[in-house]
Amino acid sequence: MSQAAGDMVNERLLIEKLESVGVFKLGSFTLKSGQITPIYIDLRVIFTSPEVLEFTAKCVCDVIEMRDLKYDYIVGVPYAALPLSTGIYEPGKRALIIEDVVTSGGSILETVVSLRNEGLVCDEAICVLDREQGGPAYLLAEGTTLYSLLNMNKILDFLIDVGTITRKKKEDILYQLTLPPPLTIENVDYNGEWSLKSRRDSTQNPFNKKMFDIMNRKKTCLCLAIDSTDCNQILQILEKTGDYICAVKLHADVIENFTPDFVQKLVAMADSGDFIIMEDRKFADIGHTVNLQLTKGPFKIASWAQVVTVHALSGQSVLNIIRKVINGSTTKLVSSLLVVELSSEGAFTNSNEYLKAALDLAKNNGDIVSGFMCQKRCANIPGFLHWTAGVHMDAVSDGIGQNWRTIEKAISGDGNDIVVVGRAVTDVPDINTQIRRYRDAAWEAFISRQQKHC
Repeated sequence: MSQAAGDMVNERLLIEKLESVGVFKLGSFTLKSGQITPIYIDLRVIFTSPEVLEFTAKCVCDVIEMRDLKYDYIVGVPYAALPLSTGIYEPGKRALIIEDVVTSGGSILETVVSLRNEGLVCDEAICVLDREQGGPAYLLAEGTTLYSLLNMNKILDFLIDVGTITRKKKEDILYQLTLPPPLTIENVDYNGEWSLKSRRDSTQNPFNKKMFDIMNRKKTCLCLAIDSTDCNQILQILEKTGDYICAVKLHADVIENFTPDFVQKLVAMADSGDFIIMEDRKFADIGHTVNLQLTKGPFKIASWAQVVTVHALSGQSVLNIIRKVINGSTTKLVSSLLVVELSSEGAFTNSNEYLKAALDLAKNNGDIVSGFMCQKRCANIPGFLHWTAGVHMDAVSDGIGQNWRTIEKAISGDGNDIVVVGRAVTDVPDINTQIRRYRDAAWEAFISRQQKHC
């Protein structure tokens, strides 16, 4: 932690003045490091108030005086497009760095390196706010001590006092600040498809590495959707089909006799059968509610499902909660799929605006988003997997809004990787023959697509 000013400045008065000009902003913001943060400290707005600017500067001067900091030059950290100005510096002299907000400490260190390259001594810095995200320790390891007027805990305690946030909200904010920056995935230009091996090697998502391995071992890209209301029937179907699938998709909230014993048998069957369990919950609520849906209630989804489906409607907040659950010590949940298209007629998700927003979310959260539930391939990124429902080899519609297309169309034509098939297999008398029929057709289409383009 940085060395705080303590009684050397009137912390409460400073915070109140900063609050009066709108420095503290709550929401969802992306920092320079790429981290998503629920609170943003925008000290640039103090320039709109000479009184607040003067008081803040006085507080900095108080720290310099009380800490008896020695300096020959005062240097600000370059920001935005402002480069480090060239000045007249005498080697061996001391430079004191002043910064507004410190997160990782990277910006200060860049300035320290530049100044030291000019022969200056630079081992102390002052900031208005330490976000308490590792910056002081990082700088100290490089020989620079950071002093701060305020830290994040003091800001949040003030916001609690004035009724802006609750203590629970403070805990949630501090937890999110401990998370590493999400894995950001960029689009890549390519021609055609990738082999399973190259795609596995390209992804940094551990869930997808496992999926690629399962697909290659079992020679299947088939996910079986079992929309049964009876847990015994689900297990019976899996006994017949488990050898031919890479995943099973469930809707726990329609199962009428859901029990811990069923969960235990389901997980054991998935482990021995080498397939993963998906809960198709399509989470779309506020973060707090999604957390409860994942960890509480009769289903405790995160205790048995390895991947869940999520609507992009609620934005980053839902993914923040899913990341928190994934990082928990008692969870089996490791990933999520964003729903970008549905196979039902007239779905409002099937729009370009929604698709773009969902893709941005996926690329900014590549550590916990492994792909998409979609109708057509929507991202030219080899590490993502595209899962598609609405597949039937013998029908085109169920007459109540569900549209189907062939496996060949879903994989070769629409560029998907994993086909999700349900009633076409589970509602026929001879499930054993039907599952092999669908597995073989899907894998043949998948391999054929690779051979054409690799």
